[in-house]
Amino acid sequence: MEVFATLDVGSNSVKLHVAGRDRVGNWQVLRDQDEIARLSEGLQATGKISEAAMQRNTDVICDFVSEARKLGARHILAVGTMGLRTASNAPAFIDWVKQNCGLEIEVISGEEEARLAFLGALSGLPSLAGEIGVFDIGGGSTEFIFGRDSLISERFSLDVGAVRLTEVYLRSDPVTSNELRRMLDVVDDELSNQLGGEKAELRNGRRVDTLVGIGGTMTNLSAIKIKLATYNQQVLQGSTLTRQDIDGLLEIFRARTIAQRKDIIGLQPKRADVILAGAGIAKVVMQKLSAERLVVSAQGVRHGLLADRFGK
Repeated sequence: MEVFATLDVGSNSVKLHVAGRDRVGNWQVLRDQDEIARLSEGLQATGKISEAAMQRNTDVICDFVSEARKLGARHILAVGTMGLRTASNAPAFIDWVKQNCGLEIEVISGEEEARLAFLGALSGLPSLAGEIGVFDIGGGSTEFIFGRDSLISERFSLDVGAVRLTEVYLRSDPVTSNELRRMLDVVDDELSNQLGGEKAELRNGRRVDTLVGIGGTMTNLSAIKIKLATYNQQVLQGSTLTRQDIDGLLEIFRARTIAQRKDIIGLQPKRADVILAGAGIAKVVMQKLSAERLVVSAQGVRHGLLADRFGK
């Protein structure tokens, strides 16, 4: 069996996917995990990746590379997204990772990130009919992809991310109602240009037949809803969230301190400080796209990268 590994180095987390392909082309997942390493922590204020974030992320990447090699991976690819697209010292970080981990990170555009996310998300779900919208909430940006079947009609990336919004707008602990309202207004304004419509409350943006949410924010929200104490991709894959679910979770997060959120079953403790902003983005996306419910996919960029580069 030939083994391949892909890494997605995001603004908030580093994600690893390792899979083997047998002689007849069947795939077997050997490892799929992520680690919250906060590459973009402080990036909004300084424009640079901090030394602490560099070291923290390098440690995670080196550990993942080592794990992939132990599993037999001879082909390892890594891509970087919003944090590495915007940080002025991104080349220094990429060089540091290459020297210490023996891995070169390819920084991809927002459009390429969206394409890979769409490919990865839909590869793990039953065939969906009609207009499909896929979104991925990251630490520094949110990716949007629209299409039918496997054909993409539109894709774009917006600079609205959970870490960035938390650092700028959600500074109290617990967060005040005014802070949350201000953040939601900002997200609404940012999304209006691309998704159309007036204020989100009017719910007159474009429509999709199926909305799919991917990434750590969405899998955590779903895990909290069903009280899933231990991450299980098979359980989360294809699960659903309604607008009512999101609204209820928003109020739970807002009313609790960060320390109190860490006790919520299903929530990764390291995501406790940014989950409120992530849920807020999801709320506005659903409003803009007139979606009463969404489907959660536990697959994303790293799965799309595997299919795109190694699936032939």
